[in-house]
Amino acid sequence: MTRHDAIREIFKKEPSLADGYHDGEVMDRLREIWRPEGPEKSNTYDPKHAAWGRGTLAILKCIQESLRRLPETERRQIQRQIPSARKEADNGNRTRLKALLKEIDTPRP
Repeated sequence: MTRHDAIREIFKKEPSLADGYHDGEVMDRLREIWRPEGPEKSNTYDPKHAAWGRGTLAILKCIQESLRRLPETERRQIQRQIPSARKEADNGNRTRLKALLKEIDTPRP
């Protein structure tokens, strides 16, 4: 589990913490449930991570809501791309997530 996976879980369990005013509390909860593995540093409990996680979660919610409008074949194609795009976002690059959302929201002929 990455730090951002844990932050998204915190937001899912307690949506009121996702408003941007409770980042310190989110980081306290993160300290309770997440221990870094591998190359991540143990002192990476910074409120900026809560803000990044909140932004990523907002994009993922928009993608999920927008997917309902697509035909089944297109929906499945996009859904296959979400995990790797989410992983990139967790590593600091939301470009693919934003591109998926733009692709979904682009009007079709």
